[in-house]
Amino acid sequence: MIFIGKMYNHYSYPGFEYDFSPSKCYPEYPFSQETISPEFNGVYDLIRKGFVELGLDKEHYGTQYWNPLRKYIKEGDNVVLKPNMVSHQNLIQQNGMDCLITHPSIIRTVIDYILIALKGTGSIVVADSPVQSCDFDKLLIINRYKQLTEFYRKYGIDIVFEDLRNCIVKKVNGIYKKVDSNLNESVIVAMNDQSKFCTLTDVEIANLRITSYDPTQLLKYHSHAEHKYSISQRILNADVVINIPKVKTHKKAGVTLSLKNMVGIVTDKTCLPHHRMGSVYDGGDEYQNKSFLKQKASKLLDAANRLQSNEKYSLSRLLALLGILCNKLGSCMSNDFITEGNWCGNDTIWRMVHDLNLIVRYADSNGQLHAKSQRRILNIADMVILGEGEGPLKPSPRYAGIIAISEDSFSLDYLLCQIMGVNISKIPTIAHCDDILMPKYIVGIALENDLFSINNNLKDISVADIRMPPGW
Repeated sequence: MIFIGKMYNHYSYPGFEYDFSPSKCYPEYPFSQETISPEFNGVYDLIRKGFVELGLDKEHYGTQYWNPLRKYIKEGDNVVLKPNMVSHQNLIQQNGMDCLITHPSIIRTVIDYILIALKGTGSIVVADSPVQSCDFDKLLIINRYKQLTEFYRKYGIDIVFEDLRNCIVKKVNGIYKKVDSNLNESVIVAMNDQSKFCTLTDVEIANLRITSYDPTQLLKYHSHAEHKYSISQRILNADVVINIPKVKTHKKAGVTLSLKNMVGIVTDKTCLPHHRMGSVYDGGDEYQNKSFLKQKASKLLDAANRLQSNEKYSLSRLLALLGILCNKLGSCMSNDFITEGNWCGNDTIWRMVHDLNLIVRYADSNGQLHAKSQRRILNIADMVILGEGEGPLKPSPRYAGIIAISEDSFSLDYLLCQIMGVNISKIPTIAHCDDILMPKYIVGIALENDLFSINNNLKDISVADIRMPPGW
């Protein structure tokens, strides 16, 4: 089942003054009446209503014993919440953070219900792998995540926010430099012939690239014989993963929803192919039309990234500037302004996304893949304020007031695209889904009746004219 709920006339998140507490003292609420917020908290109400509409633990609903996550969480479980915590700043500063990352009010609500299910046992960790330049400590403070840990600490509850990256860089005098590495325990998961990259030719695999990363490091993970990923041990040790994506547009994938949000389970970004070097006519997907200058730009940027990896920053910066110049000239001359795989013809990123979704569901704690699911997964999508335009790092806010819940990642993403008015056939992460990730049919939609009416179609809650990134 899928729950899609919308708040009418109140599309915003609650303020932080009351620790994102509910504005009603529900029978199952795990804290005292004194913590109830006098400010309306539509997020808490809507997520709770979603659990009700999905029929979770309905026999105990309305009592202090109601435990809606009982189906997913058992006493003693290790529970990981996987939000989108991509960066500590929106690169268009005036657009703010609410359209960039998963809002802490949603995390607060979900943790409350996890606590009910765990009954004082197990562990709760909120974890993600943001971009390498993200200041994680600043992210926790600016976006009030740290305030959540302080609230729970008052009650003797330890909630950990964990940075899964094994390498961090910082900008020094205009140059990104590595400042720390080997921070997180990880497991190398070998997918090999189960990987979506195994159908590519040797030349296509050799041309796999990540913007701003050393290609020689990427090819240590992906070759003709092997396709591997560096996955956080924290994720693989989890009994339950609560996936909480921020719904927004994405310049390489079109949109980033439940499936795409699993990219944050890796510890080493160099295992993540983002595009294939060259034009479509040359077997690449970096850009569409043939261009000598763009081809030269790719080679210059490759050299710059190798030098950056070897800490030769000055020469790396010079070559990068030359590469950017060649790309701009090549774009003008070929009348094709697509670069770095930022368009709907990207045939690479969906393969990586699908691989990671198979890993998070089917890999055991040692990184071995099995035929049966190894952990329980629930998706709770944050679309109260979605990000449109230049996502994922420069989105603009769009007020939608929607929260969606499902254990079925594909069907949830499919319906969210419909709500956004996005052409699903042009979203590779959805269009290329196979039987492993895609169920045979969408079971049904549970709709919240008090906050909106829908009459069994999505038109009443659609968000018209979503602004997609250039190339989409």
